[in-house]
Amino acid sequence: MSLLINQQPTPSGTPVPLVQPRPVWVGCLWDHGGEQVKELVPAVATHTYEGLVLCDFWDPRTGSNRLHWMEREFVRDRPTSIAPPKRPTSDHPAAAPSPKFDVGS
Repeated sequence: MSLLINQQPTPSGTPVPLVQPRPVWVGCLWDHGGEQVKELVPAVATHTYEGLVLCDFWDPRTGSNRLHWMEREFVRDRPTSIAPPKRPTSDHPAAAPSPKFDVGS
């Protein structure tokens, strides 16, 4: 059975919900039956409390999504798109009009 080593206990205070949950990467340290494995997993951050972030991600122990309190240092913003924004074709240097040549007749 897998154990999430760097998961933090539920804080005793009142967590602050994020205005809009955001996609994040979470650095996890798992113990898979005596073998420790570091892994970046995609998650959704939903709440914060002091130096902790509540992250919703898949848990191999249960086979479903589960909420985990993680230290802020292990949580990084995850871009929602990896492709750079597309520029209009007319902005590309190769899109300039072709020069006109008079080759004669």
